[in-house]
Amino acid sequence: MNPAVIGIFIPIVAIAGTFGMLISIRHYQNVERMAMIEKGLTPNDPEWTKELKRSGRNNPFRVLRLALLGIGIGLGFLFGNVIAAFMPASADEYKDGIVIGLILIFGGCGLLGAYLMEMGQKKANPNAEDII
Repeated sequence: MNPAVIGIFIPIVAIAGTFGMLISIRHYQNVERMAMIEKGLTPNDPEWTKELKRSGRNNPFRVLRLALLGIGIGLGFLFGNVIAAFMPASADEYKDGIVIGLILIFGGCGLLGAYLMEMGQKKANPNAEDII
């Protein structure tokens, strides 16, 4: 396929995908609200706020996860490019794979670190669900 055609289709597909995702999110929020109304709940009910906390929408560890994921991806870029810079010219075809692999490895390590920190916090304070 012609690269110019691919270059035109990429933004179109990205915009259409984003638009479709936003519409589907809004639709499922509406379905969720309708189910709440059928059960006789409103968003201010204590039962509903407990359910929100359990579902993770009010999770304070979300920022920690995103921060450590970003740090891991940044370290993956850094180490991948440093390793690729010192590789011989005969291994040019492997440089992209090494960079992508290190990004994924370091990003996963960041998420693992966030998980371990969250579990340590929950062990230190077992009633953390009630506090959050």
